[in-house]
Amino acid sequence: MRMTNGDTDKTWEVAAHTFAVGVGSFTKSLNHNEYGEVDTAQFLKFVAATRGDGHGFQDVPSGPERQPGKGSAAFTNPQAGLAADRLTHHPAGYSMPPAPSVNSLSTAAEMVELYWMALLRDIPLNELDAHGEVAEAAEELNQVFEDALSHDKEAGRLTPGVDLPGHGSTFIPFTSATLFRLGLPGDHTGPLVSQFFVRPAAFGTQTIDQRQRPYAGNCDFLTDFDDWLCAQNSGKDRHDQAYPAANEHDDSFYDPAGARYISTMRDLARFVNKDALHQAYFNATLILLSGKAKWTDGNPYSDVGPLKGREAGFACWVDRIFSLWSRKWRRAPSRSSGTRNGRCIYGFGRRPMADWRMSRRSAWGRQAKLRTAVFPVRNLRRKDDPGEAQIAASSDGVHAG
Repeated sequence: MRMTNGDTDKTWEVAAHTFAVGVGSFTKSLNHNEYGEVDTAQFLKFVAATRGDGHGFQDVPSGPERQPGKGSAAFTNPQAGLAADRLTHHPAGYSMPPAPSVNSLSTAAEMVELYWMALLRDIPLNELDAHGEVAEAAEELNQVFEDALSHDKEAGRLTPGVDLPGHGSTFIPFTSATLFRLGLPGDHTGPLVSQFFVRPAAFGTQTIDQRQRPYAGNCDFLTDFDDWLCAQNSGKDRHDQAYPAANEHDDSFYDPAGARYISTMRDLARFVNKDALHQAYFNATLILLSGKAKWTDGNPYSDVGPLKGREAGFACWVDRIFSLWSRKWRRAPSRSSGTRNGRCIYGFGRRPMADWRMSRRSAWGRQAKLRTAVFPVRNLRRKDDPGEAQIAASSDGVHAG
């Protein structure tokens, strides 16, 4: 039985004597009310399908269509966690820590980081550390992450050395030069992009060109709540396209300068949204192989392995963990939490989350720039709710998770 943060099974009081389910869980392409809260019966049926043998997904109702007769988006790969291979362990045999709960300080701190990423996402990565707002971002993120690390005690809380720079219980604060980095060996050197994204990858007799066609800069999507709600209900963009064809309706979506290497955080987001499942680490492996990288000690063909003399390595099998996909069906992506922030601020929303999130410079900077706090997420405050604004994560866009 996998550990969970419990959000999927909770009933949340989202306004006085008003309750909702699915707060912080993936609910895209189900039906939602005017506040973006999922239909209870549909959500419970969906949850039952994720815990069954795979047959239940066909019976989960779809949300309203974008265009009549065109249907809503299908779930992307919901049964991957059920896949089994005789050569490896069954996915159910693997485990991983749960994500932070939606109303935790850890999730709130992650959202502050994502707001800053949204504000800075069109700055060239080789200019990022010198940008005027980066030092301010590092200072604020150090405050919110230290607060979360000091006070969050739940199982899914953020951990130095895993989620943040540091080790054990020690967090290594961000600087302008290390903002948004994890603290892995060597990741503080050079711009915020891996060499695996800029080197050509030799693939047999072919060469993989690492350039991609970038999205146009200074463009924002799903910052209007009604537009977001349509995407949440249907799983499709405003042109009625589901993943993977979404966000590619015409040339206006792209930078007119043409293909380039990944050079901004918007470029990184585009890669993650459209990559083949194994693409990044497959390309990295090809580059390491062509660069004569050192083998790990556990490989029999390592540089000091027992088979070094007469044998040459070609391939060794390793376990493949598809159970990660099941996690995508347990939690809404963090990029979605902001869709309800704006509705809390403007007085017609509801939901529970750490109340300091929307007081942060990054959130208000986003609001001033776009005249909305809807980043990929919104927090809602109901006019008829005299209590504190209550915030929840919910998916936006048309990606699976």
